[in-house]
Amino acid sequence: MQDRPPEPVFLFRRLLTTNKDIHAIIVKLKDVPGALMQVLNVLQKYQINILGVTAFSFMKQDGYGNAFIVTDCSNSHKKIKDVVEEISKQPLVINSIKLERPVPVLVIDTYHYPIMISGELKGYIFTQPLIERIMQGGAETFGIDAMQSFLWYIGKAVGKDMAKTWLNYGLKKEEVPIGILWTGQSLGQWKGSLNQDLTSGKVEIIFHDNFECSNKKGLKQKSSFVRGVWEAIYEVILERKVTFEEVSCIALGDEQCVFRNF
Repeated sequence: MQDRPPEPVFLFRRLLTTNKDIHAIIVKLKDVPGALMQVLNVLQKYQINILGVTAFSFMKQDGYGNAFIVTDCSNSHKKIKDVVEEISKQPLVINSIKLERPVPVLVIDTYHYPIMISGELKGYIFTQPLIERIMQGGAETFGIDAMQSFLWYIGKAVGKDMAKTWLNYGLKKEEVPIGILWTGQSLGQWKGSLNQDLTSGKVEIIFHDNFECSNKKGLKQKSSFVRGVWEAIYEVILERKVTFEEVSCIALGDEQCVFRNF
């Protein structure tokens, strides 16, 4: 789909800093062209650097959108209070507010909740150390085999639901796995590619990274959840039982995880 390697995306939700010149602001904008530019022009006018912008979403039914912007005012002579007031006076800006820090070192978005992926689809962010600890805790508490079986069964249920949901979107059968693969990459779950021949039923999936195996390196156990997900997806698509063999695995020290059913 693209020739250049992907770059990481930073979902700027918080910043730990003692720098008192760093501020978070919320700007509510009219849903018209040029609204955000008016905000950027004010920041540029006063030599204020933007460290991050996120949570920008237009509520089409209400005619407005809002943005969480983290600014660095170290090189500006203007007080942030005055900057926020000037932003609020822009013709296409409804209002702007400065977010206070809940604790002295924490610059964070206290305005937005929940996180919406698209439409009515809600999302949750879990950090890598938390996922790794869940994996380790499951193995320590229930044993490796029990944990692996549990993850596989959950993966099968998740994959089945995902495939049916994407079919309901109106995609062709051969398009469903592609849509799921790229959506997973956009959500940080995995990065990979697939080769599929639905006529013969032969499928190869290559993951250069996936959240399960990257967090199971300490356990040195092959994928079970991700394998279950993709077995179930192709069982819906091919309308028969599908079993993948993981011929290489990141958790075992390989450069990539490769699943094949042939």
